Amino acid sequence: MFKRPVAIKSKNCFAVVKRKRDLLDSLLDENAAYPKRKWDQKRASSDLLSKSYSIKTYWNFKEWQVKERSLQCSAEVVSRGRSKDAKEDKARSLVLETLKQFDLLRRKVLRDGSDFGRRADLKAGMIMKRNNLRINEMKRVGPIPGIEVGDQFFFRIEMLVVGLHMQVQAGIDFIVAKESKFSEPVAVSIVASVGYDYDLNEGDTLIYTGQGGNVHKDDKIQEDQKLVRGNLALRNSHRQNLPVRVIRCYCKKNRKSDKIYTYDGLYQVEKIWNEKGRSGCLVYKFCLQRLCGQPQLVSAYALPSSSQD
Repeated sequence: MFKRPVAIKSKNCFAVVKRKRDLLDSLLDENAAYPKRKWDQKRASSDLLSKSYSIKTYWNFKEWQVKERSLQCSAEVVSRGRSKDAKEDKARSLVLETLKQFDLLRRKVLRDGSDFGRRADLKAGMIMKRNNLRINEMKRVGPIPGIEVGDQFFFRIEMLVVGLHMQVQAGIDFIVAKESKFSEPVAVSIVASVGYDYDLNEGDTLIYTGQGGNVHKDDKIQEDQKLVRGNLALRNSHRQNLPVRVIRCYCKKNRKSDKIYTYDGLYQVEKIWNEKGRSGCLVYKFCLQRLCGQPQLVSAYALPSSSQD
């Protein structure tokens, strides 16, 4: 019976098969490893690019944020400036309108020929108070909105209706202790006008004589001034370093009834002392210095004398 020959595997055959398998395995390993290495390189490069792009985007965003913030700040500054200007213009218009109303009422009282004909300004002030036409009625330290340095008034009532000086006769206007946030009376404004002994009233320095004691009235009993009311308020303003509004009263020569009250700005009380006046009575003296950065005042008529009670 014919037997099919069996292939005898020689050493060479085994070696060839082994080499083939090794080659195949190596090819498989290389084909499996190559894409992996290539992918790693691509992924690393893409990661680096994305990182650099992210950093660049981040800093661009930061720069944009800074620019946006600066633009917003500048816009806020401009808007604040505009709103401040608009607010100041509104306050100024309100002051001028109030003074116009006062003048119209005063002229109407004069035309009607009432009992207040000689003091039509007082009657006009009463009408404005009754109809709530006054402005800036709450006393405050510092400037009054809408009132500028150099503004002129022909009556004390005019200063009262706009809140510049709330006293009809007294030369020192002050906030009482119960209404003051400093728990003591403080001065808000003074009127330097005819009345007391003339001391020094030149340039930016004012020597102001205190109120009380009738030291300027010959028909009344004169006495020493006391550190109360307006004098005490000025002393407290000196202690608290608070500014005081100064209104200078100018009058024509030989015509003391014709007065012009001119707002001179803010002053600081620098020094306080007392001395004997011309009448022989004790009077208080206050040295006030004008604050810097304010418009210069042009005097009307003539130099004012010192203060008035």
